[in-house]
Amino acid sequence: MNYFLRLPDGNYDGTGYSSTGNKSLQKLKLNQITSISALDGSATYDGWNDLALTIKQIILNESGSDNQVWINTPSISTSSASQNYNPNDHSDHKYSSIAARDAVSNLSWVGITGWVNYDSSNRSQNLSNYQHEDATALFAMYNWGLIESGYNTNYESSHQVWLPMDYYAIDRLPSGSKNNTSSRSYASSTDVPLILSYSNPINAGDELFIDINAFETGKLKVEAFNLNGQLLKQQEFAVKNLGINNITLNSLNIKNEMNIIKVTLNNKHFETRKLLINK
Repeated sequence: MNYFLRLPDGNYDGTGYSSTGNKSLQKLKLNQITSISALDGSATYDGWNDLALTIKQIILNESGSDNQVWINTPSISTSSASQNYNPNDHSDHKYSSIAARDAVSNLSWVGITGWVNYDSSNRSQNLSNYQHEDATALFAMYNWGLIESGYNTNYESSHQVWLPMDYYAIDRLPSGSKNNTSSRSYASSTDVPLILSYSNPINAGDELFIDINAFETGKLKVEAFNLNGQLLKQQEFAVKNLGINNITLNSLNIKNEMNIIKVTLNNKHFETRKLLINK
């Protein structure tokens, strides 16, 4: 789900543009302005707290019955030993990230991931060809939406250069539960036994390419279940290296549109994710 607040572009350095009253998120956060309004007049935020509380309510509404969720934000350079993890980023990126983080400051069950934005184009490609194709397809669909709405497309070389790479760090792991039930938590990302990611959805019959970020070596079991708990497919792999491991679950000739992928490391650490299959 996307929410477009339609706030003024604050310019790269946060000074704003004269056509929108030189307003920006940066100025709102620094109390240099007292309010900021959507360009279409749909809303006005009276101060930084009003904006943060709005974002908080969106997260509460969209979290549904999930006890733990994640938000993806631009890195504010606190997630790495290097304080230049995400250098030279746009002011709007930085302050939208700060707004989201302020929104969940007392929601410990919300995890926070910090992503590198502009500077990723200066780094080496780290996506597989398959992942690059997915990123390109998603970006193309985004631009198709712009064109349909009468806006200029961003599908050109200066934006395409970002597509073959994704750099991120975990700034905060979710702990506890929205419903105050017990849940495991870890002190830092290096304490987490495994983190997994994969493209979703995939087409019926495709292989499933999974990235496992493992902090233990050992035996990895990958299982696919339907929503009734029936085991549809199982494969085992050896995790020989700490950090990123790339594994492939063989052709998924599964008829269900919605499935569950469960990954278990050393018969004690596990993660589950939903998987959609296009028929």
